[in-house]
Amino acid sequence: MADMDFITDRNGIRKLYRWVNQASWGINPIGQAQIFRIDVELVGRTILLQRWEAESTQLGGPGYEKNFQKRATSQSPGCENGTGHHRIVTFTFGGKKFLMRCTTDACLPFKEEEDQDPLDKLTKNFNSMNLQQRPISKVRKIATYKGGFLSVQTVGKLVPQESIIELKTKGEIVNPVCYDDLYVQLLFAQISNIYTGRHKRGEFYTVEKTSMDAIKEKAGDTMDDRLKLLKKLLDEIQRVVLENIEDGGSLSIVVAGNGTLKVLKREGKNGLLPENILNFIY
Repeated sequence: MADMDFITDRNGIRKLYRWVNQASWGINPIGQAQIFRIDVELVGRTILLQRWEAESTQLGGPGYEKNFQKRATSQSPGCENGTGHHRIVTFTFGGKKFLMRCTTDACLPFKEEEDQDPLDKLTKNFNSMNLQQRPISKVRKIATYKGGFLSVQTVGKLVPQESIIELKTKGEIVNPVCYDDLYVQLLFAQISNIYTGRHKRGEFYTVEKTSMDAIKEKAGDTMDDRLKLLKKLLDEIQRVVLENIEDGGSLSIVVAGNGTLKVLKREGKNGLLPENILNFIY
């Protein structure tokens, strides 16, 4: 991982995208004041970005997305007690290499049922989608490092990236959709398709499939220009970090209520990852 420029989650990159576009275009994709903090640490020449939240829990928004996910998907054996599903992807953006973690909603059948039309199967039976295929093996591995250990339980099969999908819901009264924000969400998770459950007062009657390319087209002709603004911001963050702190140093990116972005030096020796884990990884 030493050859990565950034290790981050998708949440932080989306916040930076929203901020830079509001500052430059006067456009706020989500229509809310941007107040956030992202902690930064330099490991070698790799920049770690980690979201910081004042509260450990969040209230769910209005709508039926969570219940739709429960009804439209089933847990893979061995993952019944999981509280969330995540995927780690690597990609190059603006000439920089990223290792990014993002949440995932579901995946389409990708082997035993690959000959069936997934949209028809979704529409006819909401229970058709699995978060993972049936397991063919269950292996417990222990990776040891100085000062502790990591326990990794392997269940099921590695899901192909093209099978990962995003789930949304939409009612009869259609609220404005922020297509540029949705495109960024799909782009950085490398999710090709989004499936939207259409409903009338919570009663679902069909599922619509939309490609990432179609979402980009709906986002408008300025989408590439907006992504270039994000690239410039990440270039500047990288420059500031490399010029102002050494290996092991830490900063925080903070946007307060007035919308001004500040980079502040963080006191203390508590890193984003324990030192023994960093030594194990690097």
